Amino acid sequence: DLVRDRVEGTVTLYAVIRSDGTVGSIRVLRGVDARLDENARVALSQWRFRPATKNGSAVDLEAVIHIPFKLRKLPF
Repeated sequence: DLVRDRVEGTVTLYAVIRSDGTVGSIRVLRGVDARLDENARVALSQWRFRPATKNGSAVDLEAVIHIPFKLRKLPF
């Protein structure tokens, strides 16, 4: 379990934001742990964006996205 193992860090992903706002072609550029990397990839695949535009038309956009995973510090 990630919490028990105290795994945290920032996963860096490459993705194409499609002209309809969905996400495709996700790749891990810099991972932390295979389990966190997969969680980041799945989460990003579910996100929806306002599409980029060029000359008034929606277009695909390549993006690099950083997803941080940080454990909360316990008060004791």
